[in-house]
Amino acid sequence: MSYGGRFGYNYFFTPRNGLRFISMFQMENLKITPNQYVLFQDSSDNSHYTVSAGVDYLFDFTKG
Repeated sequence: MSYGGRFGYNYFFTPRNGLRFISMFQMENLKITPNQYVLFQDSSDNSHYTVSAGVDYLFDFTKG
């Protein structure tokens, strides 16, 4: 099972040029039975967390 969230903000310097700031958090649960795989021998529940951030340049072709 996987769940998370993504948040962002757009900031335009001019009507055509701007920046987008993005942050994301995601969590995943992994359940493995002992006889299926030997990757995680002593635990049946494993969690994986991902956190990322980014900045994008935006150019609006429709205005002008």
